[in-house]
Parts: sequence; structure tokens; C-alpha cells
Amino acid sequence: MFQALFGASKANGTIEIWGKSTSIGTPRQALIGKDGIALVPEDRRGQGLLLTKSVRENLTLSVIKRFTEHGLLSRQKEAALVKEMVDFLHIKAGTSEQLAGTLSGGNQQKVIFGKMLLTQARVLLLYDPTRGVDVGTKGEIFQLMRDLAAKGYAILFHSSDMPELVHVADRVLVMRNGSIAATFTLCGVAVLSILLRENLMHFVESRPRVFDAITRTIEGLAGAALVVLAVHEILLR
Repeated sequence: MFQALFGASKANGTIEIWGKSTSIGTPRQALIGKDGIALVPEDRRGQGLLLTKSVRENLTLSVIKRFTEHGLLSRQKEAALVKEMVDFLHIKAGTSEQLAGTLSGGNQQKVIFGKMLLTQARVLLLYDPTRGVDVGTKGEIFQLMRDLAAKGYAILFHSSDMPELVHVADRVLVMRNGSIAATFTLCGVAVLSILLRENLMHFVESRPRVFDAITRTIEGLAGAALVVLAVHEILLR
């Protein structure tokens, strides 16, 4: 789905951004304008970075027009943008000329985030952005996602790690065969958290109606203890 939204693969259907229909046929079209779409891809090293190029080149290649005037490249503006992003994301590199392929996995992922943010796109597609990074970097990525969401960015976050979804997401969509099979709001996400903690997900995953019943039952309940009681009561029926 992320590849289709980003224009990297063809798919049927329509795309609306901020309530307006749009047509995206290529990644270049996806990145156009502040209402554009940017992607943190699944394959960090194969799709997200040019490993034999520098941190600077990786950050600025897709936004070269931002510091080009009358066909002339402003190295000063480029350097300022690179420094700003390196400092903002705490990218640990000897210099901005260090090859991206020599960075740690966490810092490589930060460079990809920097590329994405420099496009000024307001819709961000993040495919397993914390896979293969250290705990500290994972926390930084989660905080960045919260900060961007608070600033009005729209973030679609795919994760194969259920606890991550519970920890970060305001809403969870379950996809099946290219369609949305279920939608969980904050209430449903809270239920997911409880089920994980109580080791009950194995029971509910094969019984989606049970999950729906649990979600409906705890609407309006206050406090984790009451929610846990509601969950257990329904599962015991």
C-alpha cells in the first residue's frame, strides 16, 4: 500500500490529501509541494540510501532545487540545510562527507528521515522505521513522530511489532488483501495494549468478533482495572 501511495507501484483507487483528490503516478509527483508524500522505505540500505555517497549528498539530492538559483548551486545554502538537519536529528557522523554506508544502522535511518523532512512533504509514510536500530534511536524516532504529528503532519506508520503500534498510534488499521479489514481507535488501541499485557492476543486474533465486543464494552469505562475486568469477563463467556 505504501508503494502505491508513493507512486512506486500501480494500483486502483483514489488518493485524497487534506480532502482533495490527487493523482500520483511516480515518486517524483508524490514529493511535489508541501502537500506531498514522502516515504521511509522498508529496505533501508537498498532503497533508502546511496551507500557510496556522502551524508550530505544523500540528504540533499532530492531537494537540490531548494539551493539552486538561476542554474547555479549555492554550496552555502546546501551546507546550512545539511547542518540544520544533522543537528536536528543528532546524526552521528565524523563530517557530512562521511559515506552513508559507513554509518550505524540507527544513523542511516536518521539520514533517511532527514531526506524525507527536507522535501517538506506533509504526509509521511514510515515502513518499519525502527527495524534494526538501537533502543536509543528507537526512542528518538518515536518522539520525532509525536512532535511531527503535533505540528500537523499526517503519519502512516507500518510496524510488524504490535507493541510499537500500541505505544505510538492514535488509530490502527488492519489490512487484508489490499483492503481495510478493521479500524481501531484510541479505545481499541488501549484494548490491544491490555490484551498484549495479559497474553490474550492469541485468543482474540482468531476471533475478530470477540475483539469488537470487547471494544464496545469498554467504551466509557475509566481506569485500566475496569478495562481488564471487562476483557476477562467477555473472554470467559
